[in-house]
Amino acid sequence: MSQQPPAPVAVPRAPFVVLVLLVVVGGVLGILLLNTKINENAFVLHELRQQQATLDQRQQQLEQEIALASSPAQLAAAAQRLGMVDRSEDRTHLRLSEDRSSQSVGG
Repeated sequence: MSQQPPAPVAVPRAPFVVLVLLVVVGGVLGILLLNTKINENAFVLHELRQQQATLDQRQQQLEQEIALASSPAQLAAAAQRLGMVDRSEDRTHLRLSEDRSSQSVGG
C-alpha cells in the first residue's frame, strides 16, 4: 500500500485579490491626498512669504520716517511750530556753595 499525497486544497483567490486591490487603491488615494495637502500648503506658504515681504518693506519705511523725524533739524522745526523758544544761547549755571546755597552765574 502506498500512501497518496493529500489532495490540493482549493483556496479562494477572490478575497486575497480584493484585499490587495484595496491596499493598492488605499495607498494611491493616501499619496494623492498627501500630495494635494503639500501643494495646498505650498500656496499658503507663498502667500505668507509675500505678506512678510510687504510687512518688511513697511517696517523699513516706518524706521526711515522715525529716523527722519528724530533728526535734530526736524525736532527743532517741530519745537518752533509748537511755540518753543530756542534758549541754547542763553545759558545759566548754578554754583553751589559749601553752605548749600546757590547763585546763578552767566546768562
